[in-house]
Amino acid sequence: MNGPTKLPSNQVQNPRNYTIGVYRNETLIYTYLPQLGDLFITNQAGQVVNQPTTADTCRLQLSQQGLSNVRRVPDLQGYTLQSNVTTTIQLYQPYTPNTQDYQQNYGSLDGYSIRQTSATEAAIHVAGWHATNQSIGRPYHTLIILNAQTGHELLRYTTKQYASRPDLTRAFPGIITAGQSGFNVDLQLVPGMGNQPLQIVSRWSATQDANSNYVDYWFTPVTLYRDTANLDRFAIQGNVVYASGWHATSQSLGRPYHYLLLFDRTTNWEVQRVKVTAANSARPDVARTFPGTYNAGQSGFNTQFTVQPALNDHELVVLSRWTDDPAGNGNAVDYWFGQTVTPNVPVDKAKQLD
Repeated sequence: MNGPTKLPSNQVQNPRNYTIGVYRNETLIYTYLPQLGDLFITNQAGQVVNQPTTADTCRLQLSQQGLSNVRRVPDLQGYTLQSNVTTTIQLYQPYTPNTQDYQQNYGSLDGYSIRQTSATEAAIHVAGWHATNQSIGRPYHTLIILNAQTGHELLRYTTKQYASRPDLTRAFPGIITAGQSGFNVDLQLVPGMGNQPLQIVSRWSATQDANSNYVDYWFTPVTLYRDTANLDRFAIQGNVVYASGWHATSQSLGRPYHYLLLFDRTTNWEVQRVKVTAANSARPDVARTFPGTYNAGQSGFNTQFTVQPALNDHELVVLSRWTDDPAGNGNAVDYWFGQTVTPNVPVDKAKQLD
């Protein structure tokens, strides 16, 4: 059983303070979150107590109801569970918050990043905390993501789970629930979210739908980088144009195909297109620089094009395209690089190409 070794006497029976680990051969296979009635308290004499006092040093144990609940967990079917779950706790007089303490409402978004979950899907990982005494009696925690410009709700995630934050218990002694105010979750993104500023809201509510009897904390809006790129090399040698760099954009969500297109800017005509392969796409340096950008870690390219003498003295440019079409057309997001090259292919070289 994992949880505090010291507690206010009025919090000792709150199962939110604890988690129970199920082990097999000293390997953790499941973490169970106790519910009301899953734990009971005994004093030093081994007697069950319902109203512990600050003079008691108590033992917290898994009740028969709790053991039955653990045994019903689908992930634990097939295991034989033995109940040997006890924790010794000391009690102290709780701090009684005043009116000002009750009104306190603090929070912080410690960090966020995007990770790819499939070829066409991604999740935004958010971590932080929302501490307020107004969460007492409001056990459901919901994270809501809005479009920061329009206020339109994009998605929400509701849970009774929380990330333990003992550092906040020390920082906010007047907030009873500060130690249970953390969150550390993945929220599945949907296509279109990458090109809008996002407003993340933390909400403690009394109901699971989180639409009534709630208290909110609005974090500073975050921007998932819309479109950022760099052409590390763009050069011509003989009749070969070399292009390498990266193009990271959260708008590539739902657009899994990456192409490089060479254009003749003199005639406004496409010269050639090349599909970027996975072998040339890894850019961990870009992922570190732009952690809020979907696909940043797979944004690279390193390719080459062949040009003919008919393009001599023409200005050539390259664009990077993420699209939902395997052929490189379709619903695309493009990035035009500003650099140009001008071919001057020797005639004898051109004859060899013919």
